[in-house]
Amino acid sequence: MIASLKDQDDIRKLKAGLRLRFPVFMANIAQILLYRNELKLANILTAHYEISLTTEIVTAAISKDHFQWLNWVWAFNKNYLGLRQKKEKITL
Repeated sequence: MIASLKDQDDIRKLKAGLRLRFPVFMANIAQILLYRNELKLANILTAHYEISLTTEIVTAAISKDHFQWLNWVWAFNKNYLGLRQKKEKITL
């Protein structure tokens, strides 16, 4: 993939793509941390990085009694499903 970067436009496209996928990547990491009961790390990740929540992550957090993490999600205004920039976001 890096070999196909030939000019500034290719670099800008790659950078834009990574910015779009980063919140989904962070949400996947948060889901793994919650599964392993690493609440402090999940809280720090939620506080400092943009995450894109799904209903699966929220329902798993509720079923495993991770209410402290859900409080952090609400406190840092990350209580929406999907990407924050989308017009179709759903606030929890």
